[in-house]
Amino acid sequence: MSQHKCHHQPLYMQVSYIIVCFRLMILILQVRENIIALLSFILLYIFSYFIISWFHQKREQDGLYETDEDAKAYRCVFKQTSDLLSYLI
Repeated sequence: MSQHKCHHQPLYMQVSYIIVCFRLMILILQVRENIIALLSFILLYIFSYFIISWFHQKREQDGLYETDEDAKAYRCVFKQTSDLLSYLI
């Protein structure tokens, strides 16, 4: 009878492999979570942009933004408001 010797890795190598796999799994879950959060924020930002632009279409005809500086200020405030509304939603 011949005995088959099985060469196992030492225990510390197995434990370090498990730790590396566990860290990799956590990293993958965090990346997935960040991607989902980013996509949801982008969708909410687009949604809030359309909501604000829909409500503002009626006021645009008032002639409030006659100068170039007023138009720049309007664009800046519009983006900030869309950003804030996407956070609040």
